[in-house]
Amino acid sequence: MVGTLNSLRFGWARHGHEAINGSAYALLKTNNQAKPLTQFIAKHHAEIEGHCLEQDRYFSGAGHFLNAESLWETNGGRHLLRGERAFSKVADFFKPENKKSRMKLFSQGLAGSKVLKEHPQHERENNVYQSVLSVYENLLLKLKSPNIRSEDLEQSIGELAHYVGDLNQPMHTSKFYNWRTMGKGKKKSIHFFMENRLADRAAYKVWYQAIETDLLKSGFKPETLNPKEIRQELKQDLKRCYESMFKIVAIDKEFRERTGEKYGTTRVSNPDYMAGLKSAYKPIAEKHMKEASRLFASLLVSAYEEAGKPALNQLA
Repeated sequence: MVGTLNSLRFGWARHGHEAINGSAYALLKTNNQAKPLTQFIAKHHAEIEGHCLEQDRYFSGAGHFLNAESLWETNGGRHLLRGERAFSKVADFFKPENKKSRMKLFSQGLAGSKVLKEHPQHERENNVYQSVLSVYENLLLKLKSPNIRSEDLEQSIGELAHYVGDLNQPMHTSKFYNWRTMGKGKKKSIHFFMENRLADRAAYKVWYQAIETDLLKSGFKPETLNPKEIRQELKQDLKRCYESMFKIVAIDKEFRERTGEKYGTTRVSNPDYMAGLKSAYKPIAEKHMKEASRLFASLLVSAYEEAGKPALNQLA
């Protein structure tokens, strides 16, 4: 096992996944056709959230990432799930002048065969896209089953929640999934910082409630997606996430330079540097969390309707 439920290593960490899921469930309530599913989720919420969070606890990152660079680099663009990259290498790779060409390569890669199937070379690094499709199909099978069991449905919904969240985490799209900041302790990990330090503990609930409120005010309604549309939505979300990596790196570079060290690696918990990252990264995280909530809600509606809108009130 890798850590505990209070210190998850991958995804949006506990509070982030709960916020994405909560907003998705609020959106689901706006679709009257899916009312039985909404009622089931409300009744089994704790069990579903447990299954969502345990994906990190037991599976150590496998299937949680898309290593974008492996879609075009001949050497596989190796994605190391341990250790951190030096920021100088990250900044060099995500130079603004590289954005157009790399986004083109990424789009071409998503349209190719590598992302459409799993194979040993990418078993641990390049299949969050496939993970979402697989758990969605599993949920669909459970909903269609004449012998549907509540515990099976809880697990499938929780798994789908987790991988949809991970697919919408920008730092899950690149081999440069982590690098060293100029902070100390756990703050030196940009991945940890993005997932756990964008709001003070007491402010998390207020922030996430605001995200849910914004989504409901937007008038978005979960829509039924066919298989082709689902794949298109997944790829669009991945492209938006990878594009955000250029902004995330540029922000870190900017605040490092303000300290007087272009690519400083000294562990200095500079309050201006850390506060600057938090303020600038928060809107990026919020954008992708909203996209995850919209996608998750639509996938739930799609599976429920494709399964023939089964009655779920008889489940314990």
